Amino acid sequence: MRETSTPQSMRYYLEILGKADIRPLLSQVAAPVLVMHPAGPSHVEFDWASALVASLPDARLTLLSSGANSPVFGQGGREALAAIDDFLGHGAHPPRDQRLALDGVRPAREAALTARELDVLRLLAAGDSNKEIARALGVTVNTVERHVANLYRKIGARGRADATAYALHRNLA
Repeated sequence: MRETSTPQSMRYYLEILGKADIRPLLSQVAAPVLVMHPAGPSHVEFDWASALVASLPDARLTLLSSGANSPVFGQGGREALAAIDDFLGHGAHPPRDQRLALDGVRPAREAALTARELDVLRLLAAGDSNKEIARALGVTVNTVERHVANLYRKIGARGRADATAYALHRNLA
């Protein structure tokens, strides 16, 4: 982008991008969506990716263990391509239960959360942000993000709403 844009055009682009809000349209997306996010630190908050997946009717979140902010270079690129191939290789999207099995996610009834994951789940279900959870537990936001990703995987949650429902149905929150 640096080679093809002037500073003025980039400022204009970022200004317009900052005003765009497509959230009201997300529920209308009919196609399956793959959202990829680094498992580690990123310039895009994990909460944003999680909220995006929760807002789309048929979306799957894949965490890239390489932690690369750009999934097109090095190991991150290979991992991203493998995730895309896996996502596209399923053809028509199977029912959610089968997708969870295909993704290597155990159904919620089989989840075995650690004590710390339960702490995080309770605070998440109470509506706390990752930053608030980190402060309450005396850990870093990155540690909270890792716990959230692990518990989402274990319980088959697609976002905070799924995790909250899971906690409420099992009287954990």
